[in-house]
Amino acid sequence: MKTFVLTLILTAVSSVHSATTYPTAVADYKLGSFPYRTSGIIWGNGWQGSGTVASHGKIAISCAHLVFNNGEWLTGFDWADAYSSSLHPDWVGAGKPLRGYWYWTSYSGGTASSQFHRDFVVHFAYDYLAGGAHSGTVRNNSNTAHPLTRTDISKMIVGYPGSDPYYMNSVGSFRSRYKASHGHYLWCSSVKGGPGMSGGGVFAYWSGQWRLAGVHVSGRADGGLGAGARALNDAAYSLMTYAKRSADTYGAEAAPVTSAAGASDLPISDASTAWTVTETTVKDTPGVISTITLDAKVHHARPQDLEVMVTSPAGRSVLLPLAVGVGATEVSFSGHDLGHSFRGTDANGTWKLSVRDQAEGVTGTVSGFTLHITTLD
Repeated sequence: MKTFVLTLILTAVSSVHSATTYPTAVADYKLGSFPYRTSGIIWGNGWQGSGTVASHGKIAISCAHLVFNNGEWLTGFDWADAYSSSLHPDWVGAGKPLRGYWYWTSYSGGTASSQFHRDFVVHFAYDYLAGGAHSGTVRNNSNTAHPLTRTDISKMIVGYPGSDPYYMNSVGSFRSRYKASHGHYLWCSSVKGGPGMSGGGVFAYWSGQWRLAGVHVSGRADGGLGAGARALNDAAYSLMTYAKRSADTYGAEAAPVTSAAGASDLPISDASTAWTVTETTVKDTPGVISTITLDAKVHHARPQDLEVMVTSPAGRSVLLPLAVGVGATEVSFSGHDLGHSFRGTDANGTWKLSVRDQAEGVTGTVSGFTLHITTLD
């Protein structure tokens, strides 16, 4: 996943119509202007990529291969706004948790053009990203008449290269055209690609402003000129619409547990503030937690309506991020790592998995769950 894609970086521009093909660091004074203001870092699970806050202040558009590895959709990612520093963002408290993301279930990784056509995700968060600012967008259902395919439209790519991972870079502006490769996966042969920029915004200067027109998803493995983008069309915009609804549905913080139950296959109340809770008890475990992972499934016709929370015997509660596929009818947590939340604590006592549905219309059920724990004396 992280090895097959080379992401694109574009050069900081001195004018809309300059022509550059190599990455350049964006000066700090530009970070408050578009398109840099809404471009940021997405990181977690040892991986880092780029993203753009577009169309809504609580969603960030990026690429699927950043959050997909070895056939598994990963969760637990953070966002850093318009970062421009040699320090890792989480060292200075710059990160904001991303609540979850929407993706196409037909994506399965790999380097085929048909996979890059699906290499697109939209994250959603509790809090406003980029200070509440968001980029405009431009889309077209034709892969030959898209703004990215036109030589009369200036373009720019913004993101964070692997060689300079915590400093925003840009390439552009340039007027070289992208050409259709497969569906809305487009290829530009005259722009320098490189590792680390995956998920960065590909912008078009449209109607007097820079608007997000696509996501940078690939480059040349040999380091030569060439870069691929997943261009925005109505299908991509549908994922953005789902993510907007998810962002608007969720409150800012989790409420305390207000109900409890101890069986499997419990019905989840529709549009309720109360939690449906399943429990398991850990006994006679010496030492403190070294590693802890969760296996659980929640069945629901509209899983984006849900909040899922794990609570330790000591009362520490952690909301779990969601990865929701279009058409999915369950949320699955398979080997989900909880170590960052509970490492070093006592495992003994009653653990709770709590679920609630925050929107009307459909209901579901929650089954039992399994914790896998190792301890240190």
